[in-house]
Amino acid sequence: MDCQDRARDLMTKNNNDSAKVRTEMENCFITCADTHIALLPTMDKRIRESLAKMK
Repeated sequence: MDCQDRARDLMTKNNNDSAKVRTEMENCFITCADTHIALLPTMDKRIRESLAKMK
């Protein structure tokens, strides 16, 4: 949603450069994906710890 909001903010009546908006949106998606991928090791550790406690 954040990426879509940023794209909408770029699209104004005076600025209809769709190539720029597309590039910004793609960069935002990549940054968002990288952020979430970086969280995976911590999530994996927590899940494994929780499962180990159940045994």
